[in-house]
Amino acid sequence: MTTAGDPFRKVRSGERLVIPAPTWNGFIDAARFVRGAAAPTPEAMSRGGRARWDSLAKNGASSNAPRFGVLGIERKMTLLPDGLDRFITSSRDVLGRPPTADDYGRFVISVDPIRDGDVGRTLSSGVTLVRLKDWDEDKPQFADIDVGEVGHLKFNPGGAAEILWVAAVEIEAGLRWCMVRIGARPVSPGVIRAFELGDPNVIEAGDDTTQAEIEYATVTLVGGGVVAEDVDPGAAPHHWRRQNLGEYEPGDMATGYFTPEGEVRIVTVNEYPLQGACDS
Repeated sequence: MTTAGDPFRKVRSGERLVIPAPTWNGFIDAARFVRGAAAPTPEAMSRGGRARWDSLAKNGASSNAPRFGVLGIERKMTLLPDGLDRFITSSRDVLGRPPTADDYGRFVISVDPIRDGDVGRTLSSGVTLVRLKDWDEDKPQFADIDVGEVGHLKFNPGGAAEILWVAAVEIEAGLRWCMVRIGARPVSPGVIRAFELGDPNVIEAGDDTTQAEIEYATVTLVGGGVVAEDVDPGAAPHHWRRQNLGEYEPGDMATGYFTPEGEVRIVTVNEYPLQGACDS
């Protein structure tokens, strides 16, 4: 029950309306709060908020970007925060787009939903939630862009985003929530890794007139799972090269790397020649 001195007491029907100064000022304060919450100024945005972010980007994807969506970067990115001038510079220089093949390892995550054509807060380096497509728990835990898709990252053993946690339940078929670290990468595409080779199949033994050809049924990342099958390290696109002629003993270990698309490239194998080419 309100008292006569309560500036926010309700008015009875037929009672003369008199608005005390404290009541009116309370209305003004509430209106200012609502207006500020609905449409924050650039200066307010640049001071940050509860969600972690470090950059602003204009959504040029021709569609709305969801919260924790993925945008490729079409123009140079300016990190924030630091006042209105930096906001103007950033929103002019950074244009998000649906990820393309040029955007592997080069993307931001939208901290808030960003309507098409609007400028919003994004994260370029740090830990964030994101939707993940086609997760495989037996392979190296990384992800990267899915070309043309704004709503999620795609599992990719050679990707730029390190997967830290994955939800046990799918949002829908093939799609889960996960937590990733983007930006500075402990492992990135091109870093040399160690692999185990399984079940060699000597297609051509090699002799003084023919070159050896050996295919391995499995390529397994050391400490991980199978990442490729039926691989001849001596054939393109791999980099291992045997002597032109001669027999080879199959190996069981290799070094190589992942491409940005997540494919394995073998560089060296512990095979060794049993005999070389004979002089005539």
